Amino acid sequence: MALAVTFLAACGTNDAGQSSGNSDVTTGGKLFSTADEETARLGSDAEPGAFPRTVVHANGEATLDEKPERVIVVDGGKLDDVLSLGITPVGIASPESAAGQPSYLEDKLEGVPKVGTTNNLNLEAIKALEPDLILGSKLRADKLYPQLSEIAPTVFGIRPGCPWKEDFLLAADALGEETRAEEVLNDVGLRRPDIQNIDELAVEVSPETINEADGDRLFYSSYGGAEATDEQSVVGGPLWSTLDAVESGHATAVSDETWFLALGPAGAMLVLDDLEKMLASRPVRTETERTRRRSPRGRRLSPTHPTRTPRW
Repeated sequence: MALAVTFLAACGTNDAGQSSGNSDVTTGGKLFSTADEETARLGSDAEPGAFPRTVVHANGEATLDEKPERVIVVDGGKLDDVLSLGITPVGIASPESAAGQPSYLEDKLEGVPKVGTTNNLNLEAIKALEPDLILGSKLRADKLYPQLSEIAPTVFGIRPGCPWKEDFLLAADALGEETRAEEVLNDVGLRRPDIQNIDELAVEVSPETINEADGDRLFYSSYGGAEATDEQSVVGGPLWSTLDAVESGHATAVSDETWFLALGPAGAMLVLDDLEKMLASRPVRTETERTRRRSPRGRRLSPTHPTRTPRW
């Protein structure tokens, strides 16, 4: 079964934020396509749960003498990671979007202090919370790394998004929660159409070439809601009805918040839950006994990247 995932209207903002980020790892940047491979090389050689350890990360090395207990998260992807490991941070950066934190995480964040936004961090507020670990990314706060690392050991991933599994394992390494992380990760046993096997974030198609997005199953969404986009011009266009998935009744609208904007395990699990409901006759989840590849530092990684799906 080939699974096509289609994003009908993408956001045009620069995901490196303001001057504190790094444009080389943004969508289309020169280091974007290697982010998952390079993130897999990061981490420590420590035994699971053992401290002290030195974690190699996107901006250097961080030495952790003891298991962190006061964690501050300054990137949205890392927030999902930490919460998925059962850890409540002592401080978080808010997203720039007026929509706030993802709705599926809100109930776990009640009362957690804010330390600015992902693009405008409040360093004084971070210091006042006395963290023993700061988690973030080169994408959002590359130029602030020196100041953050003076406050507490700081571990940066390259970027959230496409390398979310590798990034999750890096966060788990810093937290000494490798075993828990392996329990969280699951894979989707579905083949994707050849057009989706790319090294970039998206394949651009138009209403005139939407047939390139076909598959046995087609899941589609629009950024910001269908009523605010050109979704109707696509799904109401002449080619849409000729798609095999549409003709067979297997084209399904899905939530952009979880299917396209989610950056970590919690969001991925919601996508899996959706798939289990939609594909009830076909098992979707498999456990960690699935064949996995090992990173150069010995961390086990899933062979597929469910969130590395094109947006149209």
